[in-house]
Amino acid sequence: MNILLLGDCASSGNNTLLPSILQNNNLHIEYSMPWKGDNWKKLMLWYLKETKHIRNKIVDQNDIYFNALKYLEEQELANSYFKHISHNHHLTNVSKNGATAYSYYKRLQKYEMEFNHKPDIIFVTDYCPAHNWQRINHSNSKYFLEKRFDPTNDNFVYNKYLKAPEHIQKLAYAKAKKYFLKGENFIIKRNQKIMTWFLNYLESNNYKYYKLKFYRGFKEFDNDSSAVDCSSFVDQYTRGRQDIVSEKIKVSKWIADKIAQQHPWLTDNQ
Repeated sequence: MNILLLGDCASSGNNTLLPSILQNNNLHIEYSMPWKGDNWKKLMLWYLKETKHIRNKIVDQNDIYFNALKYLEEQELANSYFKHISHNHHLTNVSKNGATAYSYYKRLQKYEMEFNHKPDIIFVTDYCPAHNWQRINHSNSKYFLEKRFDPTNDNFVYNKYLKAPEHIQKLAYAKAKKYFLKGENFIIKRNQKIMTWFLNYLESNNYKYYKLKFYRGFKEFDNDSSAVDCSSFVDQYTRGRQDIVSEKIKVSKWIADKIAQQHPWLTDNQ
């Protein structure tokens, strides 16, 4: 059975590898390690050591950080809670830090183009409703980005690995700042609207999907008793904007057990 998991940092394995990278089991990380540039050197050294015998030759030294970040994201995805319950099925986890419902739609499209079929099952999660996202229409081209703005870290960083060129990324960053200044309620309402649109899209196109709830703020999840409610686990491992990494690692198995308890077919040999 082909399963697609659409989620955010609660499902991406975010921060779960940091104890081995930073050699520290008592970590409180704001968002994720790369967010403010802390410990970038340690991340790159870890990447170089881990990929010594498998990576291509490094041509541009400036690529090391972005390659390290991409590798970290791939390894974290493999280390998410679903690693405990997906052995009998083909799981594609495309969860991403800062994800929003429209990026769920884009990743679903990408999945179908890559595999040339619909997923048999989709697990779709809610996400922090304060996530920021932007659409940019420029010179007859349309772009979608999920730039985040933080007044304590007001520093635009160009990511050359995104399809959007630098000037589009700057426009998205400016838009993220504009939305931020409008207030959290404005951002939340935008997210609620796009989540309703995405779930209606799944319904109207006859996708089989199940909901996993990690946060609060989307009526389709908060008022649905069939959604697997994992929000208490998130409460356990977060303090404000920080992950208590040891707690997040500990509850990973508990999250998997709760999902499997409500969906026992996951552990059946099908």
